[in-house]
Amino acid sequence: MILSGLTEEQIVAVTCPNSLLITACPGSGKTRVLTHKVAYELNKLDNSKQFIVALTFTNRETDEIKDRIDRLNIDTKQLWAGTIHSFCLDWILRPYAGYLDILKNGFAIADNEYTENLLDIYKKKYNFSVFYKVNTRIAISGKYETINQEEIELLKEYHRDLTNQKLIDFDLLLYLAFLLLKKHPEIKSNLASIFNIICVDEYQDTQELQYAILHKIIEVGKTRIVYVGDPNQAIYGTLGGIAKNKNDIEKETNINIEEVILHGNWRSHQRLVDYYRNFQVKAVDINAINVIYENEQGVIKYIKDLNKDNLIDFIAELITNEHQNGISYNEICIIAPQWQLITPLGRKLKAKLPDVPFDAFGLSPFRKSRDNFWYKLVRLLLTEPSSNYFLTRIRWAKELIIELEEFIQHELDEEYQNEKVILKLINSINPDIEKGIEYLKEAFEQFSMSLKFQIGDYLILKQQYDLFFQSIEKRLADKEYEYPDDINSWRKLFKPRNGVVIETCHGVKGEEFDVVIAFGLLQGKLPYWDSIFHATDKGIADANKLLYVIASRAKRNLYLISETGRKTQSKTDYLPTEQLKSIEYEYDI
Repeated sequence: MILSGLTEEQIVAVTCPNSLLITACPGSGKTRVLTHKVAYELNKLDNSKQFIVALTFTNRETDEIKDRIDRLNIDTKQLWAGTIHSFCLDWILRPYAGYLDILKNGFAIADNEYTENLLDIYKKKYNFSVFYKVNTRIAISGKYETINQEEIELLKEYHRDLTNQKLIDFDLLLYLAFLLLKKHPEIKSNLASIFNIICVDEYQDTQELQYAILHKIIEVGKTRIVYVGDPNQAIYGTLGGIAKNKNDIEKETNINIEEVILHGNWRSHQRLVDYYRNFQVKAVDINAINVIYENEQGVIKYIKDLNKDNLIDFIAELITNEHQNGISYNEICIIAPQWQLITPLGRKLKAKLPDVPFDAFGLSPFRKSRDNFWYKLVRLLLTEPSSNYFLTRIRWAKELIIELEEFIQHELDEEYQNEKVILKLINSINPDIEKGIEYLKEAFEQFSMSLKFQIGDYLILKQQYDLFFQSIEKRLADKEYEYPDDINSWRKLFKPRNGVVIETCHGVKGEEFDVVIAFGLLQGKLPYWDSIFHATDKGIADANKLLYVIASRAKRNLYLISETGRKTQSKTDYLPTEQLKSIEYEYDI
């Protein structure tokens, strides 16, 4: 059953007994191969103390892989799946916190909202522009990656502020995990004896420090590694992402790596494939093998004479026309390179098309709180109980128990150590309150009382509680935002996707839609000014990769928009993205 429905090259990848580097073009079944590889390895395990690890780029991708494996009826007791940050937290920092002074008295992860606010304070103090992107990454050496001395002084004060509050950010989390493996070899040896194989999705976006953490474990020689990804979709270069090759990995781990390439595209028609190949950084032949769209030409349009003031009407008309032509709303996606463009557009589109469902979790009050403990409880509180979601919610409940026990430093009462009991309790909590914030505060209070603990008695748990609500309150207070504050609107955020998706380029990686509408394709927004000013190629590679990702999400129709009328800070006009403008292509009229 695990190998059924796979192509010959997919079966080679899934059954390979060695460490692997799998390069997969868009639509080639990358997630399918990763899922079946994990399932295949789980089925082969003969040691009850070993684990298979699946590292994904986002929590959403983690849930997708777990759901697919559940559908294959594979026992997942010996599977650990999550992001690299969660991996470091669960397997390195929490178990071995006592080895480092900065961690041994307790710590919590500062969420994105809090760290961004803190950085804004220090940017103002050190006279950096509010738009300046501070590089908080730490190199393997322990030094900051940036060479800007002013920025280094800012970062020292920023991290000192965090540690005084027993908080660490995501970049410090990675460095501390690496430091533990480096200073205490027994830790990496122990982990190597536990992990049979580590499968890494989207390897092209893995940072140097993340590779170093994984390779410390792999170099022991007991654990295999499988990297899956596409160098042409390496859109996190500005965040330190690197697409390492076979030689790099072999040199760093002293193990042999086999290479497999997945060629076929099951997603789009050939005309679309041929179009987005114009943006490849590394030339790869791609053949469309989707028989459903075999004879389709689809629509490929590039609009560059549309004023931004008419953008809402234009996109609303596209959505209406596509739906009338038989495209379901959840097969339409609107993409922009930045959230600053997405937020006002999403709000205005909802007002323009009140009867059209939209799926825009990124516009929600919880967008920057996904790693906060209380968000994980909200996810369970607001997700409607159903047979389709039962296994997923059971997993979430189990993760919640583990994390809560770490915060309160003791085990819950025996009855509440069972995830089904926790789920039953959460399902029973439903305060008769309409306002979202008041509803959640009362729900949290009921939850903590049932489990016999006081939120205020645990410093880190209380910090996360305060950060969670501060983030929501700030979002709701933003006049540009204007998101509903009632609990019923918030429940809709956790329903299965059924509406028009509104996302950034980065947020749609791995997704596919019948219709893709991309706007804001302007020099300075795609690529970003940072890439234009700092990259040796003036951001050409970054722009090509982003355009490649955008165009390859489409299965049938693609609309690209470089709208006019947008102004830079210096009041000059934004111009169309150079790489898009330079493509010689006969677009549909």
